[in-house]
Amino acid sequence: MVEIIMNAEEGINIPRRLLMTTIKKTLQIADYNKKKTTISLSLVRDATIKTLNKSFRGKNSATDVLSFIPLDICKTHNGFLGDIIISVDTAKKNAKEQGVTLKEELLRLSVHGVLHLLGYDHEFNAKKKDADKMFALQEKIMNKLRVEFL
Repeated sequence: MVEIIMNAEEGINIPRRLLMTTIKKTLQIADYNKKKTTISLSLVRDATIKTLNKSFRGKNSATDVLSFIPLDICKTHNGFLGDIIISVDTAKKNAKEQGVTLKEELLRLSVHGVLHLLGYDHEFNAKKKDADKMFALQEKIMNKLRVEFL
């Protein structure tokens, strides 16, 4: 059973069901099959994600998505996989720059966040082959989601 805890800052309308389904399908396609899993997903504004990005990564700028993996004891005892935080403001900018809908960009960022929670990396200590593996899986998942949802 996958439980998704969703939050959004005031004024952000989120496609709850679509994002929940996206997270569940991402876990399936990535062959993650723990019986009980919980993920927290929050949609925020740039100001909030900028503060988090500075506090946890030392980068004083907004970003599109952050993922936080909990301590091992949390995973072991209650199946909590982690937190995904998406900036809707940055997602809108990304969507416009890439010529896609906001809906598609939110799907991509959700997939990207889940892959980070599963241990995939493209930044910190990642080798090119690791980044390539992550982005190939992300694209495979997005191709399946595009057929189903877009």
